[in-house]
Amino acid sequence: MQSVECAGGGQISTAADVYSFGVVLLEIFIRRRPTDDMFKDGLSIAKFTEMNIPDKMLQIVDPQLVQELSLCKEDSVINDENGAQCVLSVLNIGLCCTDSAPSKRISMQEAADKLHTIRDSYLRGY
Repeated sequence: MQSVECAGGGQISTAADVYSFGVVLLEIFIRRRPTDDMFKDGLSIAKFTEMNIPDKMLQIVDPQLVQELSLCKEDSVINDENGAQCVLSVLNIGLCCTDSAPSKRISMQEAADKLHTIRDSYLRGY
């Protein structure tokens, strides 16, 4: 999948790859394609996410994911607050990857490290 950046005539670069990764991450968690009809007139999947987190996060996240997280509250190790915090953290990584300034984007290594930390934290129940 090409990012809007590349499709719009931007240069192919590591920063563009990071941008694309961020878009895919947001796409997975909010279950909307970046080409969705709602994303027009300057509204992108990243802007949409940024406008809705943290206050309306559970309203934009994939409803199936929200349902699965709420089922986890019965587990003694994992609770729904922990799951919501992890989702928020993942969405924030997506936003860090899609920063409009390529020089401000995190690296893929940093994104991977953060995702591993989130996974480990979630599994520990913190």
